[in-house]
Amino acid sequence: MGNPRKATRDSRDQETRESNDLHDVNEPIFEDTGPLPEVPARDGYSQRWIRVHNGNEEDGRNIYAASRKGWTPRTLETVGEAYKWLTTKLGDRGNIVGTKSMVLMERPIELDRRASQVTKGRRHELENAVKQNLFSEHNGLGGSTTGFTAPKVDSTVQVERGQPVVADD
Repeated sequence: MGNPRKATRDSRDQETRESNDLHDVNEPIFEDTGPLPEVPARDGYSQRWIRVHNGNEEDGRNIYAASRKGWTPRTLETVGEAYKWLTTKLGDRGNIVGTKSMVLMERPIELDRRASQVTKGRRHELENAVKQNLFSEHNGLGGSTTGFTAPKVDSTVQVERGQPVVADD
């Protein structure tokens, strides 16, 4: 039988764990908000961040490519006071919304829709070319007498925001 006078005591490791606060009330909470701030888009506009510097070099090619697609830098007058700290200069355009290497650009939603239609049309043409090429190559292996049919090409894509889901094996 045990000694009734002997006290039950936690180990020193247990005491140390219990004495440490897991969450200090004054400690800042660091959450992953992504590399760039989320500035609300203006009504009637879509927006995106465009790279303007690659290392220490200005990336003129990327800037001009975006400009040709209708993207224009967002000026400080179009954002609220909360985003005035996001100020950078891009050539002779003065103060615009951006960081050292990225600039927030916008274009009208209607132009964005037309660009999306053009992209879908090009993708559809490329998919048809691939299907035709696969079909002709497949028929070249024995033609219609082999009983083979052209393989199916599935080009559907689903894009979601957040962490990628990993399937269980």
